[in-house]
Amino acid sequence: MKKTIASLSIRKRLLLGSLAPAALIGLLVSIFFVVNASRTLDESLRDQGLSIAGFLAPASEYGTISGNRDSLMVLLQATLAQHPVRGAAVLDQSGHTLAISGPLTLPSLDQLRAAQAPTPTTPIDRAMGFIAPVIRSPVDLGELLDAPAARARLPEVIGWVYVELDLAPLTQRKKDLLLADAGLLLLYLALAAWLANRIAAAVSEPIVALARAVNSMAEGHTATRVDEGSSGELGELERGFNHMADSLDEIHREMQSRIDSATAQLSHLANHDVLTGLPNRRAFEQAIRDAIAIGRRRGDHHVLCFIDLDRFKIVNDTCGHAAGDELLCRIAALLRGRLREQDVVSRMGGDEFAVLLRDCGIDNARRIAESLRATVENFRFIREDRSFSVGASIGLVALADEVHDLNDILVAADQACYEAKRLGRNRVVEASVRPTPRPPVDQERPAHDDLEEMIGAGRLSLDAQPILRADERPESWLEVLLRVDGNSAAAVEGLLDGRGPESGGLRLDTWVVEQTAAALVRLGAACPPGQPLKASINVGRHSLLAAQPYCTAVKLALASHRLQPQQLLFELGADLAAELPGEAAAFVAETRLMGCGIVLDRFTDQSPALLRTIGPDYVKIRYDLLQQEYGVEDALAMGDGLASIAARTGYTVIIAGIEGDGPIAPYVQNSFYLQGNGLCPAAPLEQWRPDTPAPSEWETAAGEVRA
Repeated sequence: MKKTIASLSIRKRLLLGSLAPAALIGLLVSIFFVVNASRTLDESLRDQGLSIAGFLAPASEYGTISGNRDSLMVLLQATLAQHPVRGAAVLDQSGHTLAISGPLTLPSLDQLRAAQAPTPTTPIDRAMGFIAPVIRSPVDLGELLDAPAARARLPEVIGWVYVELDLAPLTQRKKDLLLADAGLLLLYLALAAWLANRIAAAVSEPIVALARAVNSMAEGHTATRVDEGSSGELGELERGFNHMADSLDEIHREMQSRIDSATAQLSHLANHDVLTGLPNRRAFEQAIRDAIAIGRRRGDHHVLCFIDLDRFKIVNDTCGHAAGDELLCRIAALLRGRLREQDVVSRMGGDEFAVLLRDCGIDNARRIAESLRATVENFRFIREDRSFSVGASIGLVALADEVHDLNDILVAADQACYEAKRLGRNRVVEASVRPTPRPPVDQERPAHDDLEEMIGAGRLSLDAQPILRADERPESWLEVLLRVDGNSAAAVEGLLDGRGPESGGLRLDTWVVEQTAAALVRLGAACPPGQPLKASINVGRHSLLAAQPYCTAVKLALASHRLQPQQLLFELGADLAAELPGEAAAFVAETRLMGCGIVLDRFTDQSPALLRTIGPDYVKIRYDLLQQEYGVEDALAMGDGLASIAARTGYTVIIAGIEGDGPIAPYVQNSFYLQGNGLCPAAPLEQWRPDTPAPSEWETAAGEVRA
């Protein structure tokens, strides 16, 4: 009932609220009137019958005593003349009929004797009877008789009179009364409905107009207003709505202005580097595509320069990141000031810049590139009373007409820049674009076919390397490593990286997940009770670019093998996360929803900002990579500092890449987890068993316990 009322419009609710009580009151009054009127008619008929019978009984005394039938018939005929008498009779003491007139159903002798006074009987055959005793009148003989004895003598019943009244007129009067009452009730309800409709319209129409205006405002029509024709509270509501609409309209215009401004700002940020204000990699790549298309139509020539700053890391490490950021801004201003108006200079990331020389021949491009190199070389950066000089290794590539692949152009420029560094830095090296050979269309096969062939031929395999606690607590944790023909999987990953996740890269990653999940089930029985085996899986570019389908495959693998989400962790490289920040954030969000863990791999001095954006469960520091970058001695200090940063900010540290028996920094020795071939080398996943040696068995070259 409540739901039904709630579904009605406000006008119908007002009508229902007005008519229901009015109808109920009218019905109750009508019933009360009909019942009382009917009772009055019944009592009137009863009194009439009792009066007629009471009058007829004394009048029949003489005829009853004398047995004069004629006189009795005269009385009965006079009685029948009374409306609505249907019949009458006079009976003697024995109940025999002395005189009768009209169709009667005479009462029994017992009924007659029970009537000591005029008495009604039960209605029979649409008629009501009345009995009255005929009593002998006493004769007053004065003193001839003993007065006390005469007074003590009971009245003598010498007969009875019986009168029947017809109930048909009474019934008809009741029907007429009921019809009149129903007519009055209907008239009352019609009047009430008309009045309720007028009241409901007066109340609901302004409210409906307000509701329509609110809906119109919600649809964005901020100019909507309502007529202020009502009085009282409704008038206040209408005026309040119009005032609110005016305010919302003004706020809408202000917000739209802010949105337009923010949209323009976001558009600028999406295509420009936040630090230097230069176009970012995305905008620069689009500029190259546009230049290629325009050059193909007009025959213009364009040249691409890749610029990698030399000795920039010295400034960053010596004076901090703030100094490095300032240096990058100064270099960006220098480059922009040395170029033509039609040229485009961009910051590609880190200390790398790129320049697109539009409508420029190769000879002129060489002179411009040399000018840029000399400008950077002659620049002196002063910080903390120290003077720093940097150089520029520049790779120069002409955009040939036969080259259409942007990836080929960027690879050639990057290789030329790398060659400049290899030859001694601070120089310009020119290279040509080598288009990637493409097989004929009829021979071209998708990468996932190659992948399936590699899986079928057994060329792909998985290795497992334990990640061990340094505090000697038992824990079954391994990292799953992909191998191709027993070697690193970099070859197949590089092949698939260039073709995108839809061409087989995603299939490779999901294959690793499926194999790892099956291995966790197979090896989980050998783990100690209460210590489920968990595994780390490296996240490639494919997984970031297709986070949703990849995570869907992970969910299916967890469900089909009945694994807990905590048993799977995903290792995300810091360099990849920095290169694809949006995709990395989306991947981490999907992973968190599943309940799996995140390891930030390859953590370096360039990665602290990722701790806040990624929020990993573990931070992995690659000790072997630090040694390659800084040497053994500096790697010790760098590893100790990175481990300290991660641990003090609340992240669990993993020191990986521990090779051989070289020394380990003090803070590294106190890290939570250790990993490396020097501790426990990787082994094929199908042969791995969770019975790894305890940390106390690992010793350094000096014989000291690593943990």
